[in-house]
Amino acid sequence: MPAHAAAGAAADASAYSFTARVDVGEERSCSGALVASTWVLTASSCFTADGSETVASGAPEVKTTVVVGRGSTASTAGKTSTVSQLQPYWDRNLVLAKLATPVTGITPVALASSVPAEGEALSVLGYGRTATEWRPEKAHSASYVASAPSATSVELAGATADESVCKGDTGGPVIRTIGGVPQLVAISSRSWQGGCLGTDEAETRNEALATLVNNVTVPAPDTTGNVAHVLAIGSDNKVYGADGNYTNVTWTSFKKAADNTTKQIATTTTNGVQRLFAVSDNGQLLSASSNYVTGPWSKLTPVSGGENVAKVAAVGIGNVVHLYVVKTDGKLYSADMNYSTNTWKGFSYISGGDRLSEVSVTATGNTVRLFVIGVNGTAFNISGNYDTSSWNSWASVPGTGNGHTQVVATAIGNDVHVYILTGDAVIWGVDNNATGTWSSFKKIPGNSSIKRIAVTDTGNTVHLFAIAGNNEIYNANGNYTTGTWGSFKNVPGNTGIKDIAVSSSS
Repeated sequence: MPAHAAAGAAADASAYSFTARVDVGEERSCSGALVASTWVLTASSCFTADGSETVASGAPEVKTTVVVGRGSTASTAGKTSTVSQLQPYWDRNLVLAKLATPVTGITPVALASSVPAEGEALSVLGYGRTATEWRPEKAHSASYVASAPSATSVELAGATADESVCKGDTGGPVIRTIGGVPQLVAISSRSWQGGCLGTDEAETRNEALATLVNNVTVPAPDTTGNVAHVLAIGSDNKVYGADGNYTNVTWTSFKKAADNTTKQIATTTTNGVQRLFAVSDNGQLLSASSNYVTGPWSKLTPVSGGENVAKVAAVGIGNVVHLYVVKTDGKLYSADMNYSTNTWKGFSYISGGDRLSEVSVTATGNTVRLFVIGVNGTAFNISGNYDTSSWNSWASVPGTGNGHTQVVATAIGNDVHVYILTGDAVIWGVDNNATGTWSSFKKIPGNSSIKRIAVTDTGNTVHLFAIAGNNEIYNANGNYTTGTWGSFKNVPGNTGIKDIAVSSSS
């Protein structure tokens, strides 16, 4: 089945104003559905030259323009926006396209909560070819009947021989209407294109395949900049994620982010995209991304040169992620991924980084602050300036002693806040201010029997996370304006946790 628009009657512009035209550069056009003010659902294959269903997350490779609510392409009505980010679903031909300019005045279509029943009547909408037009001015609709729904797709059969899904309808909405209100059931994926202009007249088949959306979550807008994105390895060694909103004091439920078996994770957020880095059970470094924890995650894929990894840490500066790994030989290596240019700088050894067991990283400006646990459980640090491409010398973290098991750090402005898990399973903290002065090493109030820790910040507040002796995640917040710490509180809905990583919205 080649890849594909709805060759039927003109669609009702007012009833189906959520139908989008998606122009991917000068190369091709697809259709889509507005599902939130800043999100359009369409097909991943729209963004690949060969029609394959695997597309990278992040900015599209070519300028992509979306028009919504325009009854006719000859008019100037409706809303137009470019696409700033793509967030694909790894298990189906589906992608969320984030709009650079939010759409107002047009009601997004609601997502259906159930799969279509066998034989259910559905409508397919799109801006693709018809039987007589190469590039129609208006969206069209076609009547179809659902069959053989699976977990991610549904087959469609034309209600009559005159119905067809044609080239350009890929990504278009497949809807049911209940009480006069449309629900988005699926997104057009592929079709035989029988009866479409340009198709061999011998091809009469009009069956199509659509991607289901009933189990898709549209990310809620993160407008506060006060959200912590938590990732955790559960008892099944899979990765789960949840968001903590410190403005509303609410938590989303934990949802699976990755199916791979993992043993350690790191995360960072760059330009609204959360990046996950995971060490698999065989020591292979993997990566994935999501616009939000509650949104879709791309599939974890191997990182080039990331074999024999024991621990990983990551920090984002602009749209560049700096990766640091301790390999199984105890040596420290770094690599960079520029997500603006999609260029990769492979792993190289950091001089003096030997016999290490843990690594953590934060950044102040364009300088990374790297912290490790080395010989005898001693915490060491080093700084790397990416403006001058230079590193200073390794030094122990003053006043912290040895016998430690983990170190994490976060930066607020030019002040770096370091937290160390000691050999007696207690978290202590030490600060390094903008002048280079170190504070005294102090115990963080109210913690004991801690197994793993992670930290991030929003505003002038540090958010410290800990896996306690009962294998559950707890969170305490330190306000560096008032110099006070809140008590550790259980993060709802987690159990059997083995590792944790956290980042925050910028």
